[in-house]
Parts: sequence; C-alpha cells; structure tokens
Amino acid sequence: MVCISRVTLLLEVFSGVRRKLPVHELIFLVLMALCFIDKAAAQLLQLHITDLPSRTARYAPTAICSRKPQGVSSSKLDGTNGFFIEIENFPQKYVPGQTYEVSILGRPLPGASAHQKFVDFTLTVESSDYNRLNPDVGVFKLSSDQLTRFSEDCPYSVTATSTVQKSRASVRWTAPPSGSGCVVFKASVVEEGERWYADDGELTRELCQDFENTDDQGETLEQCCACEEAKYEVAFEGLWSRYTHPKSYPENEWDVRFSNITGASHAASYRIWEYGGFATEGVRHLAETGLTKALETELKLQSGNIRTVIKAQGLRYPNLKKKTFAVFRVDRKNHVVSLLSRMNPSPDWMVGVSSLELCLANCTWVAEKIINLYPWDAGTREGHTYYPETVEQSEPPQRIRKITSSYPPDPEAPFYDETGTPMKPVARLTISRQRLYEKVCGADEERMAGTVDQPIDDMRDECASHEWTAFGPCNQNCVRVRSRAYQFLEKAQAAQCRSTLVHTIPCEECGTFNCETTPWSSWEDCPVTCGRGWRTRHRRFKNKMANKVCSQELMQKIPCEGTLPECTDDVIPSECAVTEWTEWSPCTESCGEGITQRTRLYRDERIATLNQCGVELLQEKACFGDECGSLEPYERCRLPKDEGRACRGQFQRYYYNPDQRKCVHFVYTGCHGNANNFKTYEECRDECEIPLTGDSGDYVSGGPTFPGESDPIQKDSSHSGPGGHRTGGAGSIDCVVSKWTPWSQCSQTCGTSRKERYRRIITPAQNGGRPCPEKLIQRRRCDTPPCPIDCQLSQWTRWGPCSKTCGSGFRERTRSIKRNPRHGGAQCAPTYERTYCEGLSPCRH
Repeated sequence: MVCISRVTLLLEVFSGVRRKLPVHELIFLVLMALCFIDKAAAQLLQLHITDLPSRTARYAPTAICSRKPQGVSSSKLDGTNGFFIEIENFPQKYVPGQTYEVSILGRPLPGASAHQKFVDFTLTVESSDYNRLNPDVGVFKLSSDQLTRFSEDCPYSVTATSTVQKSRASVRWTAPPSGSGCVVFKASVVEEGERWYADDGELTRELCQDFENTDDQGETLEQCCACEEAKYEVAFEGLWSRYTHPKSYPENEWDVRFSNITGASHAASYRIWEYGGFATEGVRHLAETGLTKALETELKLQSGNIRTVIKAQGLRYPNLKKKTFAVFRVDRKNHVVSLLSRMNPSPDWMVGVSSLELCLANCTWVAEKIINLYPWDAGTREGHTYYPETVEQSEPPQRIRKITSSYPPDPEAPFYDETGTPMKPVARLTISRQRLYEKVCGADEERMAGTVDQPIDDMRDECASHEWTAFGPCNQNCVRVRSRAYQFLEKAQAAQCRSTLVHTIPCEECGTFNCETTPWSSWEDCPVTCGRGWRTRHRRFKNKMANKVCSQELMQKIPCEGTLPECTDDVIPSECAVTEWTEWSPCTESCGEGITQRTRLYRDERIATLNQCGVELLQEKACFGDECGSLEPYERCRLPKDEGRACRGQFQRYYYNPDQRKCVHFVYTGCHGNANNFKTYEECRDECEIPLTGDSGDYVSGGPTFPGESDPIQKDSSHSGPGGHRTGGAGSIDCVVSKWTPWSQCSQTCGTSRKERYRRIITPAQNGGRPCPEKLIQRRRCDTPPCPIDCQLSQWTRWGPCSKTCGSGFRERTRSIKRNPRHGGAQCAPTYERTYCEGLSPCRH
C-alpha cells in the first residue's frame, strides 16, 4: 500500500515536469519499476494512464515510445515503397471536434493494378510542439472491421490485430478542441518479414487547426423557442496589421482604421445586409465613407423588426489591435445579430456579420460565440487596392462578395495570393452572454420554453389549473414537455393569469446522437443528354438532429456522359438552369438599322458561377426602325414599371417614370417584365429622360457618334433646336456633346477586365450657357471568367536508395504540389515515381 500511495504522489509531482527534467524522469522510471512488483500499484498506474471505454482511446501524456514492429530485428528501410497516410477528403487543416477517417494504404506497383499490401502497421498521432505540456491530440476510434486495435506499447496509437495481408487499414479520429495546436500522424508499415518503413515522406502527415472553417455561423432558425431573454456583450477586436497582412499595407499607418461599428439585434426575417445581396443606401454610405447616419436611419424605419441598435467606437492606429465593446439584448422574436464596420483605406470594403444566430435548437441561448472576420466588397465602387487610381461607382451595382486570397483575381489586390493560401482574419468578434431574464411564454404559444427553471404558479382563485401531464419523451428539439390547462379558461383570460402552462426540461443526453444513416439511394440518371454531367445518390440520418453533430457523407456523385459526346443544341444541365427568354426589346433605333435583344438569367447565379456555366444569356439581332423624320419619344418609356414575375432574382435596373419625369431605380426579378427596363441610369436617361424632357445639355438627336461627321444642330439664339441643343437669350450658348460611342472590347478575356466608351465636346459653353459635363469617359466592369491557374510542382527529390541489395528492388522519388490548379488550369502531373534498380545481382538462397 505504501507503493500505491507513492505512485499516486509521483504521478502528481512528475506529470508536469518529467519531459523537461531528464533526472526526474530517470528517478520516476526507477520508482515505477520498483512499484510494479506490487500488482495493485501496477493496476492503479495503468488505470491512471490508460482509459479504453467503448473502443475509444485517450491517454495521459507519456514519453516517446518506440514504434519498431515487434519481432523485427532489422532497421527501417529508407523511403515509403508506395505506402502512405490518407485522411478523409484530403484536408489541409482540421476542424476542431470533427471526425475524420485516417487510413494507411499502398499505391499500385508500376504495371500492376492491385495496391501494395502490408502485414502490420502502427499509426500514432502526437503534438507537433514537443514543449507543449499535456497536449490534446484528439481521439482514435476503432472501426468495425476488426482489423485494428489500440497499441499496448504506445499511447495515441493503433495497430493491426493480425499479420494477415491487407491493402488498407482505417480508424476514425476526432480532432481536438480549438487551441490545441498542430498534430502529426506518423506510421510504420511492415511490408513483409524484415522489410518495414516508417515516418518518411507520406508516412508522416501534419494537420493544424482550420481557424477559417471554425467561423461558420451555422444556420439561422426561422423561429426561436426560447422564452427567456438574454443580454450579450460584443467585443470587436482588430487583427489587421502590416505583420499579418504585409502585402501593399498602407505606408501611412494613421490612415488605417475600422469605422464605428453599427448594427442591431433583429428578427430573422429582416436583413440589415446580406452575404451575396445588394447593399442598401445606408450600407453603401457606411462602406464608402464610414459614416453611420444613413444606416441608423434605415434601422429606425425598421423598429418593428429590431430589439437593440448596437453602436461601438471604431478602432484606429495606434490602437487598431485593441478591443471595443457594446451590449445588446435578444428575445425569441429578435434572435439574430448583424454588425458592420468600414475598413479604411479602401474603395468600399467592410467587415461584419449578417444575421448571426444566437438561439439554439434546444430553446436556450448561445453562451459564447467567436467569429473571425474577413473583408467584404460592398459592390458599390470600383477598385481592388487600398488606394485605387480612380474612385468610380460600380455601374450597375455589384453583389456584396467576400474578399479572399483568390478574389478579386487581381495580382495588385492586397489580399490576393497566387498560391491560394487562405488569408488571415482582419478582425475578431467575441459575443458573450451576460445574463438571462426570465420571461413567460403566453398560454397560446405553441413553441416551447427552453428552461429548467421551476414553472410559475399564479395563486389567485381564477387562475386555478388542472394537474400537470407526465413529461413526454425526448423530442427533436432535445427537450421533454409537459402541459396543463386552466380550470376556468374565460376567468383566467380576463384576469390575465401568468401561470406556466407548458413546461420543458432538456433531455439528459441531449447532443449525443446515433449517427446511423439510411441505405444509399440508387444512382440517379445522368441529368444531361450530351456532354458531361454528374450522377448523384443520397442518404439521410435516421435521427434528424444528427445533422448538426454527425459528419457522415450524405451525398456522393460520379461523372457521367450523355448519349451524345458533344452538345450541339441548347441542352442545359440542372446546375446551370436559366429563366425563360424575355420578349425581344424594342429596336434601339427608331429610324434606320438598330439592334434588338433578349435576355435570360441564371436561376441561381452562385451555383452557376461555381460550376463555371457558360450558358448564353444574351441574344441580339438586327432590326429596322421606320419612324425616320419623327422625333416622337420611344414608346417603351411610356410603359408602366414592371418588376417581373415572382422569380428569385434581384437585379438593379432603371425605368422611366412619366409622373416624376425622370429615371428611377427598381429591382427586377429576372422573369418577364416589359421594355421599360434599363441596366444603367445612363441608358434610361439617353433613351427616355432627355428626349421627353429636353433637360440636358449633353443630348444630341441624330448627331454623329465619336469621332464624327458634322453636327446636324441648329444654332438658333432664342429657341431649342430639333436635336435638343438649347440656347438662351442674350447670345448665351449651352455646351453640346456627342452621343456615347459603342462600348469597346473588354481589356482582357479573363480576370479583372473593363470596357470603355467616350463622348466629346462639340460646342463649348459660351456667354454663361449650360456648362459641359465633367464625365466624358465611362468604364464598366466586364463579366469575364477567372483566368486559369496551372498546377505548380516542386522539383523532384533525389532518387532514394534501392529497396533491396540483390534481386529485384525499387527506388523512388517524390515532389510536392506548390499550387493547386484552379479555373480550368493545367492539372497536376504525378507527384510520385518509382523505378526498378539496375545492376543488382541475384539473391543467393
């Protein structure tokens, strides 16, 4: 028993120091050897170090053990002989808490179709930081194929159950919690007899935490079932600096700042701003100037959808990496939060969150949420750098889009990285729950309160209630429910009784789900009749709540080809679905030859972009106007505003409003509509506003395009000429400019591209006449695809030593992928080569 107590004491004393102090470690090992004479002491030590519940291994920190296979006397061979570690979905980083399948397998030999086989292996995971005390490296879970077991010699290790030849061995590994650092998988593989390999090349894999993927906001609930209200504190922390984002960082650091933070807690049905949506006027003003007044005005107009307006001081150099705070409250109606701040300097970049959900499905509130923030392009101004050469409005406005290391695809952009390395966050948001306020759900509420508090009893006579029902089984919201009713409902309603009628308690094992799935469905038919497509099959979790915690694959897809190898007709795959064609537009010229066009739109532009769809969206053909000699305004301008049918599109357009006598902005759904629909204000103005009002000094009817012929403009001194050239009295002459030229070709066929058009001054203003417009050049962004990026490989390593000294042996060499291909670029060539050794003498048996 003395030995038992000594072991316990030694474990407490040496657990934190035995890695750093070899002398202590030696003493510890000697005392352990003495204590193992006592069987009870040995059992106590084993229980302290190793815990193997339900085929899951967790270990206390131990010294590094030998992974040399048992029964093998030779040293390991150099190289890998084609064996490697494979991690499910080939992640470059791990997501904390997510489960991955980790496998050991071999590649086929040259000229063979079968994979290399092996008889034994050991797979270990350890921290890459050997100075870290008590590292958490995750948990191995054995698969059900009975080919693996936990190692009795090494912690955090699994090995083979038998020496039967195998081509693959797999285990499940659950990643450690956030902040655990990088982990390293190492494997030793016995091919046969004395031939074994360890740790070289692809028998070692390092994974570090994926901080970006931990930023997933999660889904927004349509309804929140929490009865309580919650108070939160939000902390906005700047991370942006010349050390974290050195490329093109502003030389004048006093320019670098985050504007005042503005936002609100609000209903899920309302959006202050939206990922992939268009910026409102208030959001545009904040993104371009940092001023919040316009956005605050918008929030006040939505007071019925807002619980708390959030305001916090901005951060600026030299305090850019400090924190700024604000508090807000949420309730079951207003259970999401949105925030925004401008990044300065920039054209229109901002950081923030949109509709971040704080209510949980089990009817409680999130305790803490940490979100890394990345810049978003508001889509209202042109420019990809901190200080663009010219600051022009985007025409038409673009959708709000996340800035990444690959978008915008402009090498001058400060966050662009041709290798595709994920960018670091520029700020961090920490939302912490401060307190809960008990509220009572009304008697008519069907949703359940997520609280373990005691139900309220209104003791007045008119509020008497029946007995509680028994608690029901655990439901899909992870709660058990019981209910009761008032004995005198009318009296209770008149007295406004406040007794709790629906009481819920969390399930005892909420969050531990069976991840069992249904069988795979049959493969769907190939969705295309020509060219290439994808066949898919699906399965689902038997427990609906498992969707939030289980990681099994629920969809698989394989490539397929239509009956025709190439598409000659307009056959469109499902992921590139488009709307119907619009009607042909009116001819662009009322007199002579012009152009008429029709358009259609992607039903889901985001999915179409991801699949690089190239479906034709615009068709044009020649037309002829027959109104020569007439200056009657176009008929299309008199048509009423038509937003189109209820499609899913949101497209910024303009129409001419005859009552207001000007072109007005509206949102087009993308389906049908009429011809009073213009993509830009300038088109609407030139087509309708100027001919109908004559209110512009830059309009010339029938005049030449640029550069041109003589101007058919009458220069009367007292009346308007037929082309809209107006002159005032006393000899004043208004400025006259030409029509816009046609749009030029795009500056390049891929990547960031623009087109331009021009106009010129025909007659300068004289004697106080209307001055000439400042803008004589217009630029517009082209919808060009991203430029292809080819795979880039490192140089080959030197050929390794021969695997044998006689007979038939192999040498191998490898190279790594420095940059993955994207946007249709050249694919990667093989990264592994193997060749037979030359000049080996036959082996003597």
